[in-house]
Amino acid sequence: MPYVLESELEAPAVPPRRKGVTFVTRFTPGANHNHLPTGRWADVQADASGRCNALRRRAAANPRGIPGIAEALAVECACATLSPAGVAALNRDTFMLVLPLARRHLVHYLAGSGANVKVDLEDVIRRDSNVRAKLAAHIRRSPRGQFRVEQHDYDVKDFQFAFGAIDRLDFQVDRAAGLVHIWFQDRYEWHPVGFGYKPLPGDGRRPSNCVHAAMVELKISGAKDYWMIGEAVIPLSLVTGGSPSPSGPARPMGLDRFGLDSPALTRYHTRLVDSIAQRIAASWNTSTPISVVHLTGHTDSRGPADYNHNLGLRRTETVRSALVQSLEKARPGVSRAVKLLTVSRGATQPVAVSRTPAAMARNRRVTVSLNPGPALPAGQAESLGEHEVSLETPGMAPGTSVSPPPLLYSETTVPGETQYVNITLGEESPAQPMTGIFIPTGYRNPSQVDLILYLHGHHKRPPRFPLNLSIDDLWLGSRFPFWKFREGVNSSNRNAILVAPTLGPGSESGRLVTPGGLAWYLDQVLAALRAYGPFKGANDPPPLGNLVLACHSGGGERMRQIASTPQKYADKITECWGFDCLYHDIDLTAWVAWARANPDKRLFIHFGDGGTAERSRRLQASARGLSNVSVDGAESLEHNKVPITHWQKRLRAARFLLER
Repeated sequence: MPYVLESELEAPAVPPRRKGVTFVTRFTPGANHNHLPTGRWADVQADASGRCNALRRRAAANPRGIPGIAEALAVECACATLSPAGVAALNRDTFMLVLPLARRHLVHYLAGSGANVKVDLEDVIRRDSNVRAKLAAHIRRSPRGQFRVEQHDYDVKDFQFAFGAIDRLDFQVDRAAGLVHIWFQDRYEWHPVGFGYKPLPGDGRRPSNCVHAAMVELKISGAKDYWMIGEAVIPLSLVTGGSPSPSGPARPMGLDRFGLDSPALTRYHTRLVDSIAQRIAASWNTSTPISVVHLTGHTDSRGPADYNHNLGLRRTETVRSALVQSLEKARPGVSRAVKLLTVSRGATQPVAVSRTPAAMARNRRVTVSLNPGPALPAGQAESLGEHEVSLETPGMAPGTSVSPPPLLYSETTVPGETQYVNITLGEESPAQPMTGIFIPTGYRNPSQVDLILYLHGHHKRPPRFPLNLSIDDLWLGSRFPFWKFREGVNSSNRNAILVAPTLGPGSESGRLVTPGGLAWYLDQVLAALRAYGPFKGANDPPPLGNLVLACHSGGGERMRQIASTPQKYADKITECWGFDCLYHDIDLTAWVAWARANPDKRLFIHFGDGGTAERSRRLQASARGLSNVSVDGAESLEHNKVPITHWQKRLRAARFLLER
């Protein structure tokens, strides 16, 4: 429960009860500053414009980048060009799209009812390790007290922007009952500095000062501050530490002793698979069902590496098929709710020295991990058979502190090489998590890596566009000739690598579109290139150079979210290519703000008959005078053919990409 509205602040609090213990709650409200509009938005804009221009000059003078400058540019340049309502809409529909609680609090403020918001305080303590640690530190000093939660205290960014600083969080401990009572009452309000706003003791100018000013100015239109109220009684062990949560990841289980050069299951394996299926089926009667299963295939040391890698995959696929059948017998329908992920390690992670037939048989195995979390140390695995095995983490790629994602397989259907790695975004289901990395034929190792990141559209129309469509099928030219993107990169002669993740049926992108998600994703792509690709074995692999974002259809919203979020690698974005992709009114406001804040970057929009022509033309009108925005298209062009129609033109015009 993120929050509920209360009708009256003065309503008497009901003493919380748990295990026969009663706590009495006396709320002490935080400060109510009641900032009022000054009507000086033009002055705020003039100040933001000056700061925007100054930041652009600093960025131009420091091509290697300045920490935090992308975020500051986005804020100041947006304020310089937008109305207070435009700033609020941009904040709500771009940055806060990945901060659901903060977004709901902002929407409630803008709606202007002023009704109190009740906060799920237990959820805050459970999820935010920093706030939990601060509470634990105070509990060690006294069984009762209060403290202030600063904005920088939060570990969860959503809480930071939903609550801000909490002036006073009260707590009371009952050690005999093993409980902690916590509560607070704080004001949701914005704090601009200067421009006639009421000064506060010790208050300083925030980097987002103009955003705070915009929000206060919106009180003219009805926005209203309100009280946030939180109260919970939680186990003391949650705060001070205790036994692991029963909802934590299950330890890996092992199916060893596969036949030599064989993926076939024996009766021994079948019994183990049935036991695993029973455990999964039973978990769906609890509050923590098993919804993710990782299958990792291994081989002994005989045979070439490529052959062993494929043999490991064949073994996982055999186990996967048997597990689906067994699940359907144990509990019909549950197999469709469980995500089964497969990967191969080949002979790279033995659990026994392959000197005897018995040791080799132990290495010929598939590990099964249920609701996996971080990898467990060796010797900590659970085995259903006679032998204990562990789920090991891959080694680090040379030149990076990021572990390479598991290599699923590679192929050369299109000249060059396409590698498929398992980078799990979190919302691909029912498709298998998979990112395609295409290294074109004749690729030469440069001083920097130029990437094109392509985000595909919806696939919700089976049988032609099935829900489980993954990238290895989507860009297969023999199946979808209008999405022959790899072939286009080859014929363009550009020395760039094409990267495309599998998105969900509605182009859901999971962690990729969260703050910091771009760096989390691209760091793994770069690690894969260093571990398996053209930079394998390089002592000093090249860094990321130019980044092109490209999208089709429903992928447009994801491209806009990534481009509009200040984060690592945002400064590497050189161009954005959108193919029939403007489906939301916020696209217009957000892209104009992005173009104004980034005059050195370019946006290209091409439309077809997919229903985006009208918005595309409105964007063209809104961006009049901006030389870095280009819009064209034809409503007679079929929606799915828009990308490939313009793909070559965009590649050849991208002269910042080197030739091979």
